[in-house]
Amino acid sequence: MNPTRALERASGPLVVAALVAVLAAALAGDRRGALFGATSRLSAAERAELELAPTLAVANATWRLGSGASARRAVKAALDQLPDSGPARARALLRFAAVDHNPEGQAAVVGQACAADASICDHLKEATESEVATRLVSPGNRLPLYFLAGHPHGVGP
Repeated sequence: MNPTRALERASGPLVVAALVAVLAAALAGDRRGALFGATSRLSAAERAELELAPTLAVANATWRLGSGASARRAVKAALDQLPDSGPARARALLRFAAVDHNPEGQAAVVGQACAADASICDHLKEATESEVATRLVSPGNRLPLYFLAGHPHGVGP
């Protein structure tokens, strides 16, 4: 087949596709709803926060009623998407400490929570009590051993 003839045959459908795309974009622009208008005016940080909403909703539901393993997985998934600092990350870290069975692991995670949000450092126990109060099933519905007995110290010479 002649290359010129092939180009002529392909150009017709391409022109029609381009015209349809332009017409569809024009119609869609006129019919966009209030949600599109509201979200298009958000800053990049606000859009990123909005994108986190479904993940955090699932993590919160799992935290309230899920098993210990599912709560750990949900908290880890939320931590992967949360920014490196801020109250939401600190809250997720306190939840993770509540389902951790190792007191040294609890201490390390609580320290990370304090680093993520310095405003909770002075009242870590109260912040953790608030998080464990929202959990309805064990494990994680009681204050971690770290807060009850303090950080365990190794026996040394």
